[in-house]
Amino acid sequence: MPPELATRSERPHDGESVAPPFITVLLMASRHREYVGEAIASVLKQTLPRSEFELVIVRDYDDPVLEDARRGLPGRSVRVDPGDIGPAIAAGVRAARGEVLAFLDDDDRFRPQKLATVSRLFREDPGLGFYRNNFSVIDSEGRELMHHPFRAAHRSNASRVGTITLGGPDRIPALRRLPPLGVDFNSSCMSVRRGPLQRFMERLDLHGFRLLDELAFFAVLTSPLSLRFDATPLTEYRLHGRNSSIRPDEPTDPLAGRAAFARLVAPSYVRLREAVRSTGDARATEEASGLQVVQESFLAMREPATPRAAFARLRRDLAGYGSTYMVRSEQGLRSGLGLFSLSPSLGRWLYRRQVRRQSG
Repeated sequence: MPPELATRSERPHDGESVAPPFITVLLMASRHREYVGEAIASVLKQTLPRSEFELVIVRDYDDPVLEDARRGLPGRSVRVDPGDIGPAIAAGVRAARGEVLAFLDDDDRFRPQKLATVSRLFREDPGLGFYRNNFSVIDSEGRELMHHPFRAAHRSNASRVGTITLGGPDRIPALRRLPPLGVDFNSSCMSVRRGPLQRFMERLDLHGFRLLDELAFFAVLTSPLSLRFDATPLTEYRLHGRNSSIRPDEPTDPLAGRAAFARLVAPSYVRLREAVRSTGDARATEEASGLQVVQESFLAMREPATPRAAFARLRRDLAGYGSTYMVRSEQGLRSGLGLFSLSPSLGRWLYRRQVRRQSG
């Protein structure tokens, strides 16, 4: 067994059936212990019969309350070492028995029809490899925020485009014609067939790898299977003080937390690009390269000491991948880099304003 697939313990649920379920819900339980009970409760409330799915909890801590909360569901609890999400992902995938994996972060929730929808779509279309539903935004108390600005353009675009399936050899050109939808954001909105994900993971050293969302997306993008994007909000994405994607963090520099997070994940984008390149898929490699330049650009804008010349270079790099979906989805980024290259202080001031607005 490869070391990145090893776990410290696995314990089956007492009532687990012999026949494998069709869906495995893969719940990553780590930082958000105050919300994980709601995440599990949302799985318990699914309308899909429980014989058709299981819950695998990948946890880096011990908590009897967590174990009690999952009772009544087939599945198991997998204990991993804290601090490294790559091996945790691998451990969860290894423990899963379902043909389809539905991911759930420990601070998000599923709506009751989520798994029934996933089951129906994947059963009806054996060539479907990736499904991403839309999401609504909730606050720390679980109340829906109807008009919150967080990724409002992506959610609005999804509603306007409706449901779309991309398949065949022209999948990526078709993807590039879509408006920004955030297709690689929020794993709690994603469901994938386990086979292509496992095969793609074999191309990666998962130690220190931190990109579950992009891993799931590119695993199927580099496979022959189709991708489906749905405007139906079947996931509730929670905004709270510890969201790495939106938190303002230190009052003296609201970009500091974002910069620290971007530094932490930057090497994973390099590994992802190399894994995609190893498949020999030139268009998918362009997309992964464009994504890497996008993330390098955000890191540069968040770091207070980035030299002006770096912004000009990144602007040229973005132009080189300007036809990719990943770059086209960040419509204001090239202009932002231009502003930073002229006046970093003004650029950071405007960026901080945007962060505060998104934080609501």
